[in-house]
Amino acid sequence: YYVYPGFINAHDHLLGTYFPRVGKGPYLNWLPWDNDLKAAKVYTERANFTNYELYFLGSLRNLISGATWVQDHIPHVVNEKFISHVPINIIHKYTLAHEVSSYDLNWGDPEKEHELAKKEKIPFITHIEEGFDEEAMKGIDYLKEMNALTDHTVMVHGIALSEQDIKDISAANAHMVWCPNSNVFMFDQTADVKSWLKNKINVSLGTDSPMSGGQNLLEEIQFATYIYEKNYGQKLDGRTVFNMITKNPAKAFRIPSGTLDEKLPANFVITKKILDNPYENILKLKLADIALVVVNGKPSYGDFSFSPLLKKLKLQHWKVNVENEDKFLSVRGSLKLLKKVKHHLGYSKYLPFLPINID
Repeated sequence: YYVYPGFINAHDHLLGTYFPRVGKGPYLNWLPWDNDLKAAKVYTERANFTNYELYFLGSLRNLISGATWVQDHIPHVVNEKFISHVPINIIHKYTLAHEVSSYDLNWGDPEKEHELAKKEKIPFITHIEEGFDEEAMKGIDYLKEMNALTDHTVMVHGIALSEQDIKDISAANAHMVWCPNSNVFMFDQTADVKSWLKNKINVSLGTDSPMSGGQNLLEEIQFATYIYEKNYGQKLDGRTVFNMITKNPAKAFRIPSGTLDEKLPANFVITKKILDNPYENILKLKLADIALVVVNGKPSYGDFSFSPLLKKLKLQHWKVNVENEDKFLSVRGSLKLLKKVKHHLGYSKYLPFLPINID
């Protein structure tokens, strides 16, 4: 086995925890995709679930891939009532703008939100340049005009960033989140992450929601390495990827995570050893290879062979099967919710991001 710090999914929309993916790109920007989403039958079907149920399903989706922290891109008024009731850590100290454009979802004024982030010493998070229209491509210029491009600024996507934009981000010590699966699905291309890394930008990896992005963080890792090699003709280093899901997002979001320091809360993941190099090992992991996930000191999911530990700790748990491997799940309410999926819809729906088989 290998022991790693708990993985961090640096970008998700937990309300978007559903399947299948929606839309047919390439799009000019995110807005026509959002229009297609809201017009889709599956969007109506998703409404059969309460927001809490979607958050719980999204948390399980992250948990079984080794993620102990997730960034949920949504206003506080939406997620604050769920954060303490789900089985993983949702980042809760942040300010937010949906995007920097006139057609964003008006979740917050970027200038004011950034000022508050500086005052509170927390991250200011926003989508940036997720598209190729004239306004989207000026996102960094707009942030600079607002004095909102600093080391508090965490930006997601950035598929249209120019070389000057990238240099400005680097000079400001701002942070970027890469979501290659979602980018390619919606736009047939992704960000120039090689240039981000070359300019020493702090880069993290995120899945986006499964309605546009990857099924889980492990799939996102494998897609990231695939698209990087396809675009640049060279392999993405395993240690670089490891940093993208541990210490880099911990730094960007200012959370107590990212290392195995004994002074931090006990959030860690144990995986099977597939390769001798622990960093390259991460690039090959499947859901079945996640052997144990500990969230805030509690063993929450893992191989059923760890069940004697749970009995010793007097933790209630259930036997499930994931990718033909017997696992335990020690998350109260999880089996009940998984069984309710069929009840809500009137038929048995397969959710590939939650391949949890129960008796």
